[in-house]
Amino acid sequence: MAGAVCSGIFFNITGNRSPSFIQNHYKLGKMVDGSLILNNFECIFLYYKNRIEPVNPHYRKSLNLLHELLRDDGETELYIVYEILKTRGLYVKRESNMLFARKTPNGKLMGPIIVRRENSVTDFHYLHSNAPAYYFTLDEDGDITAFLVTEEEIAGRNNEKIPLHIDTERVGGRIVTDRRDIPAWYGQPFKDLRILSDFESGYHRSDSTEGFLNRIYSDLIDRRFIVKSGFKYGAHFRAYAENIGDHAEFLIHYLEGPEEWYKISRAVRVANGVRKRMIFCGYMNDRLMFVEIKRIRDPFREQDDAVEPTTPG
Repeated sequence: MAGAVCSGIFFNITGNRSPSFIQNHYKLGKMVDGSLILNNFECIFLYYKNRIEPVNPHYRKSLNLLHELLRDDGETELYIVYEILKTRGLYVKRESNMLFARKTPNGKLMGPIIVRRENSVTDFHYLHSNAPAYYFTLDEDGDITAFLVTEEEIAGRNNEKIPLHIDTERVGGRIVTDRRDIPAWYGQPFKDLRILSDFESGYHRSDSTEGFLNRIYSDLIDRRFIVKSGFKYGAHFRAYAENIGDHAEFLIHYLEGPEEWYKISRAVRVANGVRKRMIFCGYMNDRLMFVEIKRIRDPFREQDDAVEPTTPG
C-alpha cells in the first residue's frame, strides 16, 4: 500500500488505511501516483494523530521531525493555530506566513489569519495593508486572544462651528481666550475665560500642521468630530460623533512606528471596558487612514462576533 511523502520524508500510513482515506477524512494533502503528498503542517498534524509513521527511525523521535519541518521563526505558533482550526473540522490552507480557512470545500474563505506572540511587533502600514484580517495572538502561557482588524473611514455629525481665528493670550504658560462664541465643549472653562489645550490652540495657528498629532486633531475636527484628550484611557484622543453629552464613541491612537502587540491588546481591552471603539490611525502616502481593532470571541462561530476573549482572563 502506498504511503505519504512530506519534504522528502517517507511515511507509512497506520491502521491499515489507504492514502485516499486519510485525504478525504482529514481534508488535507493531494494524491499523486497513489501517494499522499503533504505539506509540513499537514504532516505534523497527521503524525500527532498517529495516522502516519516515518519510515526512517530517526524521524520517529518527534523532536527530530519538528526540527526538520518547522525551520522558520513563527512557524511553531502558526502550526498551533493551524491544528486548532483543523481539529474543528475546517479546511485550512497556508499561504506564506498566513492561514485561510473555510467550513466546506466551496464555502466562504475566511482570512487572512495572522498569528502573533504577545511580544511581537507590528506597525500601522502592516495592519492597514492586510485589513480585513484576523489576528490570533498567543501569550506566553499558550492562551489565544483573537482580534479582527478592519479598515475604517470614520466621520462625525457635529454641526457646531469653531471660529477660524481666535484672539488668545499666554497666561501662566497656557493659552487662554475670552472669546464667547465658541462651542461649550471647546477648551476648559476657567472663571470667565477658556483655557485651550495644545491641540485646540494649535488648530488656530498657521503652524498647526506641524507635528503628526496636531495634524490628526485638525483632521478629526474637519471630519466633524468633537475631539478631546484620550489620556485617561491611554489613547491620544477620544472622539464624539455628535454630542459631548453622550459617551465618546471612539478612542483614537496614532501609531507612528512599530508597536508591541501586548500594548495594542491593552488598548483594545480598555476601549472594550468603557464601551468605545478602538481606532488606530497612521499616514500612508501622506493621507490619514484608520483601522479598527476589536477582540472577537471566535470568527468561525455562527453568531455575530462578540468582544470576548477566546480563553478565560
